[in-house]
Amino acid sequence: MTWSDATVSPGRRTLSLDEYDLTSVLRRCNSNTALDAQVIKDVKLFPRSERDGLALIQKILFRVKSSVKTRLDKAKEKILETELYLEWLQEFEFVVTAIENLLGSKVPGTRKRVTGLGRLSFTILYQLMDEFISEVDSHHDRWSHRSPDSATSSSRPKSSSQYPATMTIIEESQDSSTDARMEVAVQQAEECLSRFDLVMADAVRRYKIECGRNNIKLADAIGSKEYSLSRACCLLCEQTGFGGDEDDMGDSLLQETRRAMQEWKTEFGSDAPEDAGDDELTSD
Repeated sequence: MTWSDATVSPGRRTLSLDEYDLTSVLRRCNSNTALDAQVIKDVKLFPRSERDGLALIQKILFRVKSSVKTRLDKAKEKILETELYLEWLQEFEFVVTAIENLLGSKVPGTRKRVTGLGRLSFTILYQLMDEFISEVDSHHDRWSHRSPDSATSSSRPKSSSQYPATMTIIEESQDSSTDARMEVAVQQAEECLSRFDLVMADAVRRYKIECGRNNIKLADAIGSKEYSLSRACCLLCEQTGFGGDEDDMGDSLLQETRRAMQEWKTEFGSDAPEDAGDDELTSD
């Protein structure tokens, strides 16, 4: 296979969602050596449909949660809710590294970046973060209404079986070590989010270069997604303390990414407010 095959796909092959293992493809992008043409070609099979892309991201999140649960169940110790969310974030590192390597990949023998990676890189990271925050919200709502008795009850919902054992609010208040543990977990989670932010901001800028110039509809969609992401960051901060400051609005979370998205909307979008547009990414 030549690099022209990997970078140009006039008759692009498609795979069913069952055939395409995004986790495996991204792990192959974690190599310390230059990515080969076949890896790039396989990455580019990522679906254009946001719905199909989301289904693949949800599979990654399911595997991450299962891996974390298996590891923590073996330890047979309850952890803090915040520590669980940190564990999930740390498991995302293979995705972040893969996208970082993809965006840095070059055509062999040249200084030219491999093209056609902006949309899929942004979509993967955006949907992964969106699903992560939704999962935190879902778990937090269940966690905040638990009592010590309900946490061990055989009648608890089957959906809770996807989570390892975490302390209840009462259990946290009775353990003198929780404050220090929570502080460490928040700090480490913020470091993970900062790295995620830097790579995702690069993906936004690459996407704009490849697809976004003079594309008003796409710029407006990015503006709508930035609005949604900003609100999601506020929710994440409120429920976890990640990115907390004096007003606890989460404004420090994913700053570089949100700024890049805002600049794209301002530069190429319409005057429509960010919360009024269609956020479907229709351009590739």
